[in-house]
Amino acid sequence: MNKLSYGALVVGLGLCAPIFAQAPSKSMNVDDLTRWERITSRQISDNGAWAAFKMEPWDGDGTVLLYSTKGEQKASFAPAAEFAFSSSSDYLIVKEVPRLAETDSLKVLKTKKEKMPMDRLVIYSLKGETERIDSLKKYQLAKEANFVAYQQGQKDSTLYVRSLDGKSRFEFPQVIDFKFAPKSAMLYFTSVAEGDKKPGIYVVNPQDGTPKLVKEGKGVFKQVAFDEAGNRLAFLYGEDKKSTYKSMSLWLSEQGAPAKEVAARGNQAFPDQWVISEHGTLSFSPSSSRLFFGTSPEPRQKDTTQLDENRPNVQVWSWNEPVQYTVQDFNKERDLKKNYQAVYLIDKGKVVQLADKALPNIQLANEGDAPYALLSTSEPYSLSSMWEARSRNDYYTVSLESGERKPLSQADYTRYRLSPQGTYAYGYAETDSSWYTFTLADGQRYRLTTPENFPAWDESNDVPDYPRAHGSAGWSENEQYLLIYDRYDVWRFDPKGNAAPVNLTVDGRARGVQYRMVTLDPEAKHVDLKATQLLRGFNEKSKGYGYYQTRLSAPAK
Repeated sequence: MNKLSYGALVVGLGLCAPIFAQAPSKSMNVDDLTRWERITSRQISDNGAWAAFKMEPWDGDGTVLLYSTKGEQKASFAPAAEFAFSSSSDYLIVKEVPRLAETDSLKVLKTKKEKMPMDRLVIYSLKGETERIDSLKKYQLAKEANFVAYQQGQKDSTLYVRSLDGKSRFEFPQVIDFKFAPKSAMLYFTSVAEGDKKPGIYVVNPQDGTPKLVKEGKGVFKQVAFDEAGNRLAFLYGEDKKSTYKSMSLWLSEQGAPAKEVAARGNQAFPDQWVISEHGTLSFSPSSSRLFFGTSPEPRQKDTTQLDENRPNVQVWSWNEPVQYTVQDFNKERDLKKNYQAVYLIDKGKVVQLADKALPNIQLANEGDAPYALLSTSEPYSLSSMWEARSRNDYYTVSLESGERKPLSQADYTRYRLSPQGTYAYGYAETDSSWYTFTLADGQRYRLTTPENFPAWDESNDVPDYPRAHGSAGWSENEQYLLIYDRYDVWRFDPKGNAAPVNLTVDGRARGVQYRMVTLDPEAKHVDLKATQLLRGFNEKSKGYGYYQTRLSAPAK
């Protein structure tokens, strides 16, 4: 090296030295990790023009950000917890919350709940206007209408119902519960008002704001449920607050008319000494022709005439317990609330008991509008499952119109599910690596695959256990075909096995690409074979992902 270049090197290092001294390296610590932000929730408006998401650190305050689909940030709200777009896509509703540091410091000082800072409700017009409602206690946004209902203040029980543009506003006093119908602006609320306002349960259409009293009473209202359109309202009612565990009855109101009692203790459809369970969830089928509720044996009550210290506190264990005592103890609270599915056929005015202790598990098809349901139990095999490392089940079909049961399969290791409309039960048997279907109407069983003709199992399984299936992509319209995955492709199967299976994606195995369907509509019940479908592909060699589009009406690359 000559003197000139050596001198230049020394000068250069001298100039760099201060820079290196100013930027010492810093190792990452736990505090850095807790400040790391990630997206914890996201939503796109129904018209596809807006996107909102919440950025949140592992420990700290979250921020809701609003973007146009052009990638422009339009608004931010912090600290914030929840958000949702209105059904019209004209508004973003955000719940702003107090800062975590503030609430933590007040909790350290043991500040009373009524003196703690409260949330705020933000109604943000996507045209740029913002309105904030302070001292928010509780709120709900109508899913299919531009209305919101809320309560303010720690002690105020007034319910405020208003349109999002603020042009319509209504108030209802002394409300303890309220909720919108799933697909309309209809709202119910229960009130303990007195004087000129009667206590009971009301329905109101915010379009006119006139409440209708459907059941007067000072007792207990529970499990209140609308049908989708808000035309029918069902609820449980108990006159005596101390005996709701045994005296709840089922009531139904139609079109805002006074409710009628449709089922109560002693109904001939119930097993002896059974009651309507206050823990059973009420729900309507989509057609609103069936109302599902829960029943149970009358719960045993604690003997209050005996002192606690005089009660024996003994645990009795047995070697042949079907369920281990530790598991029983862990599930105690859940088991005390266990209930069994029953249905009220609205058009026939008839109650049918579907499940019971012998067959406690039930699957409903078509959200309860199918003619049959699937009952099952694993209880006879609880003991053997401890050494088999898997459980068997007995399966039965049950008619939702008559309650008639028919055996489908006994001591079966397969986990069966129902097709969308309830024509078939289907499942993968790990013990023989095969797919099966049953027709619920006649109990006929069909074997769709064998290990020799279709590799349905996970070929890369490397544990000492039966390999699992690659899964199913769903059913085509009218349940004409069942779509099943092998390691790479999507296959079409006749659910009765009358036709040979068809590889619809053709070249997945040859290319080493795993094709899997991407569901864009979460409410879709079947796969439209004529429509363009989106597939995600995983290349096993490059470990890269790609997206493809295809129609599954016929085989195509």
